[in-house]
Amino acid sequence: MESKPTLQRVNNYLLEKQRLLPGTRVNSIEHIVQDTLGLHATAATTPYLSLHAREEGFVKDRLDELLYKQSSLAKLRCVRTTIYTHSRAN
Repeated sequence: MESKPTLQRVNNYLLEKQRLLPGTRVNSIEHIVQDTLGLHATAATTPYLSLHAREEGFVKDRLDELLYKQSSLAKLRCVRTTIYTHSRAN
């Protein structure tokens, strides 16, 4: 019989899935965007801050390159100026 998950276990699972626990950070912006099903933002700086919290050695220019030069990521503007950064692979 499986035990009922505690609030702490659920929180740890979600933090791990979002790559916010120590040891879960990776070196791939594309991987982070796919794992989190896109980055949500209400300000232009939010995707950069989100990635800085999740990627080892985050470099701002790398996100700009993926968005504007390689076009492997795209920004989607939605209701009330909400912006989602999504992988073009999905």
